[in-house]
Amino acid sequence: MTDQQLLQLIYKNAEMGRDGLEKLIERTDDRSLRRTLARQFAEYQDVMNEAKDRLADFKEEPKGAPGMVKASQGMMTQMMTGVDASSTKMAEMVIEGSTQGVIKLTREMHDYEGVDNRARELAEKLLRTEQSNIERLRQFL
Repeated sequence: MTDQQLLQLIYKNAEMGRDGLEKLIERTDDRSLRRTLARQFAEYQDVMNEAKDRLADFKEEPKGAPGMVKASQGMMTQMMTGVDASSTKMAEMVIEGSTQGVIKLTREMHDYEGVDNRARELAEKLLRTEQSNIERLRQFL
């Protein structure tokens, strides 16, 4: 995996997390959960911006998740929160998504052969963000 491929993956993972949180922020009535999700949203946006800036160094534009994947994520969020819109369920959904992000990014980092330490550092920052998000959301379970 090249530096650019890793940066694209980072951007895509952060975008998926951010977009999923946006839907939940709109749906929750729990102010504490909303604040926690809004903080995570900002962290994902920060990672996306950093990935975009680093990709620009390579003269590349970020490629987010395909539209079909985004639509599927949105429908799944609506369906799951339509059945159970509790803070517990929303926290569980975000924890599951963050865990999937950690697994995918960790696997891909094992194949990383790039030379730009900034790309690796950003991937590690996203991993720390995901792990911190999981810990913060455990209080809502």
